[in-house]
Amino acid sequence: MLSIDPDPSQKQIDSNDDATKWKIGVALLLSKPPGVIQEFETRPGGVSLRRAAKLSVADATPEPVTKGKKVTVAGKLIRANWTTHRNGPYAGSKVALQFRAKSASTFRTLKKVTTNSAGVLRTQVTASTDGFFRWVYYGNTTTGTATSGQDYIDVR
Repeated sequence: MLSIDPDPSQKQIDSNDDATKWKIGVALLLSKPPGVIQEFETRPGGVSLRRAAKLSVADATPEPVTKGKKVTVAGKLIRANWTTHRNGPYAGSKVALQFRAKSASTFRTLKKVTTNSAGVLRTQVTASTDGFFRWVYYGNTTTGTATSGQDYIDVR
């Protein structure tokens, strides 16, 4: 059994370099009493260990907004830092800004925004209809995915 707990009190992960694809092997032995081996098999494999990511709620301003005017949407992307055992900003990451109209059931991506050195996201879009904004980070080989909470915008 593979058990890895990133909680600092467990002292099992102490480096961000641990976020990678780990090689594993499995050996299976089936036997019947009194010790007669029925089947033995080994298999290689792998498992990805990725740092947790979190996005703050998409904050759209001003509220309410006049139709055709610009709305500024802001947020922040952080991820686990296993060396310091704290969450920290995730700089230089592409994050999708998504919008769902009040009457729609699905979100659509409006644009992709890159986080600054503090992990902050900020962009402007033109207001056209009432609806919800959110941020989505799709992850990579070392960091997991994250979806922010939604912010409703009233367009008048």
